[in-house]
Amino acid sequence: MMSASPRYAHSGQVRIAYHLLNESALARPLLMIMGLSGVKEDWHDLPERLAQDRPVAVFDNRGIGESDVPDGPYTAEQLAGDALALLDTLRWEQVHVMGISMGGMIAQTLALAVPERIDRLVLGCTSDTGRLDPAPDREVMSAMMPMAGAAPREAAARALAVNYTPDWIAENPLRFEALIDRSLRYRRRARGILAQINAVSRFAARERLADLTHAALVLHGDADRLIPHPNGARLAARLRNARFETLPGRGHLFWQMDDGQSSGMIRDFLANGG
Repeated sequence: MMSASPRYAHSGQVRIAYHLLNESALARPLLMIMGLSGVKEDWHDLPERLAQDRPVAVFDNRGIGESDVPDGPYTAEQLAGDALALLDTLRWEQVHVMGISMGGMIAQTLALAVPERIDRLVLGCTSDTGRLDPAPDREVMSAMMPMAGAAPREAAARALAVNYTPDWIAENPLRFEALIDRSLRYRRRARGILAQINAVSRFAARERLADLTHAALVLHGDADRLIPHPNGARLAARLRNARFETLPGRGHLFWQMDDGQSSGMIRDFLANGG
């Protein structure tokens, strides 16, 4: 379980809040990088599942949660620099890295910047570019943007809904209501989210991905409305040593919808890398 109070790393003058699980384990550590507007708690129980085998660190990207919210706009390189500062704080010389959505873009940027520090990559519901092709529809994009004057619960419900499938929400109405309540516990400042959006919109790694030789597991739900499935398939095809797994019927936050299927796949994949 994550402790109530975070620890802090420093990336220049910016404080980065993090939690560390199973830190005494001897297997290669795992750094988990969250996506746009997400906080470390949005991983839910996935860090605990993956920490059965190894140390795991989760953190708030700059601009969100318990990390500092410096003025933007941000870049993927800045956000990857924050992740690297955390690795240095933890004195982790070589790690596995998992990133989802924007976090997958940060993970790619980090691996390109310091390939010797990364062993295996897990890239979920992400893309090789911020210019998604195909792009999400306008309804989805509108739901994700901060809404001036909107009631907090209404805005949270709209933003959360596009991360799941309509069928899953209909089948799990009480769980979805609990997810809305949970989301409202954490600080999500509009200016931090907008600064992160800039990092996503300017991210472009596709022409450099051939330089990455790391073993990679690319996971993508075929019902993802935020980053449609073909984006993940293209990313996997551009990587030299990737395995692509489609998660049938799963939306953007696939690990919250699949009853442990993806966590088992991730654990098995990482176990082959130490």
